[in-house]
Amino acid sequence: MAAGSTCDGVREGEGALELSAPGQRALVRLTYEAFLRSVSRDPGPWQGYAAETARDWLDLLIQAQPGTPRAVAEARATRALALIRGLLLDLLASDDPERITAAVHAGHWASTSTRT
Repeated sequence: MAAGSTCDGVREGEGALELSAPGQRALVRLTYEAFLRSVSRDPGPWQGYAAETARDWLDLLIQAQPGTPRAVAEARATRALALIRGLLLDLLASDDPERITAAVHAGHWASTSTRT
């Protein structure tokens, strides 16, 4: 697949990790388990994981929008992250990659409007 193309979920750039690939499902499941554990009453060693990973993803998604006002880029990044998380969780629950892929391709990931 060519660099920059999208297929069956999240893929961007040469050698990128395709999060929706069947071989990645165990890693995605572990990520969600750690995320939920970190926001539980007794997070143990997972304390702060959810906040840290959210900030890491948001920073990457904001950086992918050069020239966009910070508040708009942050709002779009928040929306995109929520969509990605929701779609991956739905994929884990339903094991229906065709429906999830269709949802990815039907979405408007980054509006050209400055309104959020």
